[in-house]
Amino acid sequence: MGKDIKKRERILKAATTVIAQKGYHGTKIADVAKLAGVADGTIYLYFKNKDEILLTILSEALGKLNKKLASQLESLSETETKIKKIIEHHFEFIAQNDSLAQVFQIELRGCSTFMRGGVFPELRDYLKIIEEVISYGIKRERINEDIDIKITAKAIFGTLDELSTIWVLRKKHPIEKMTETVFELFCNGLLKK
Repeated sequence: MGKDIKKRERILKAATTVIAQKGYHGTKIADVAKLAGVADGTIYLYFKNKDEILLTILSEALGKLNKKLASQLESLSETETKIKKIIEHHFEFIAQNDSLAQVFQIELRGCSTFMRGGVFPELRDYLKIIEEVISYGIKRERINEDIDIKITAKAIFGTLDELSTIWVLRKKHPIEKMTETVFELFCNGLLKK
């Protein structure tokens, strides 16, 4: 007997909504089941526990983000345009779904399995995409060759992640303004004059 893919998607969507509303620790499997329109026990056919649900939300969302970003970057030839696309894509991802943004930026940090688990393959892939853009810029002699690519990629990700958390909590600055500010910051620091 195969598992129902649509039911699994409903469970993940419901879990995202409930976790965003009630917080990770305040969410009960029964709450997710009720919103998904399934029995409590049905959830355990798809996921071992609440941690696995949360980590699956992360994994699948980041996988989609990476695939779309990699596809968009392929068609761009200028280093500056590639850097801006990474920044835009990150902030657009956060701005497009309030519940998912809340889960990513706030609730995920409450999951001890995530915090102890190290870097996820999808997060590693995301950092690799950023590293590839930096490397591309170095090869095209647009980025200073003496920078550490891995540290720079983590600095870019860390900046985007921190500003995304602030945006989720306060929604004070427009996404477009954040994109422009971060783009200018990185271009002024990375690109050769």
